[in-house]
Amino acid sequence: MTASSITPLKPNEIAGKNDGDYAYNAARVPLRLADSDKPEVKKTLDKMLMFFEKQPVIYGGYTLKGKPLVKNQSNSFSAPILYATKGDKNFSNLYASQRWIFNYAIVGKDYYGDTLKVLVLLKLY
Repeated sequence: MTASSITPLKPNEIAGKNDGDYAYNAARVPLRLADSDKPEVKKTLDKMLMFFEKQPVIYGGYTLKGKPLVKNQSNSFSAPILYATKGDKNFSNLYASQRWIFNYAIVGKDYYGDTLKVLVLLKLY
């Protein structure tokens, strides 16, 4: 990462084969970008949200070419996306589609996803 560019990691550089993909280590990115007031950050976030808005279902990870890594939904990915759409009328449909995370109780089997879900709930309300 430099002041003007970001380069994806190579597989197995940090945690595993999905390093360099939009996988668990990157799931928090929309949440973190959403709290910035910098125009260049907003531009990056909007690009991400436009991609997600086009997806019929938000899956738990993607290659950087847009191919799903898995075929299941995850609080770990949907919660940060939900938060990133807060108050942005351009992404009201995406906001509505990701509110599914609040329809299910926390059962304690997904520490990472449950933590992001609670964090987003606290930040939104």
